[in-house]
Amino acid sequence: MGQQVVNENFLTARVDHRFSSNDSLFGSHMYDKTPCSSPDGLNNVEFDTVTSRQFAALEETHIFTPRFANSIRIGGNHEAVSNNQSLKAINPDADRTDLGVGGTAFAGRKAPQVLMGGGVSDFTGGVGGSPTYFYHWNSIQP
Repeated sequence: MGQQVVNENFLTARVDHRFSSNDSLFGSHMYDKTPCSSPDGLNNVEFDTVTSRQFAALEETHIFTPRFANSIRIGGNHEAVSNNQSLKAINPDADRTDLGVGGTAFAGRKAPQVLMGGGVSDFTGGVGGSPTYFYHWNSIQP
């Protein structure tokens, strides 16, 4: 069976600064990107998945009097996932285009994904036979 390879690339930063006894600034940023490659269940195709997240927050506070203060905050979050991209064939037959004959696939194309029930292992197809999923999400918080 092939090997799953996961890397974790993580960065976090924070700043706290007091300009005066009445003014202060806070900021934070986090970045996390994780590429992962792994074989399919039958060790035919290597898949790649990349997840990434980052967020930032900033806050400025001003104290006008001991009974009156003002804070301004803004933040944002971004997430993205590219899931199950076919990278390359582990089994050379997964890259062949001459197997799409006999009514089960299109001639000249690589083998499609075949899902079966009853305890039979799913066949994820040749290179590009399984769907790739892309997810993106952004959130801005004023």
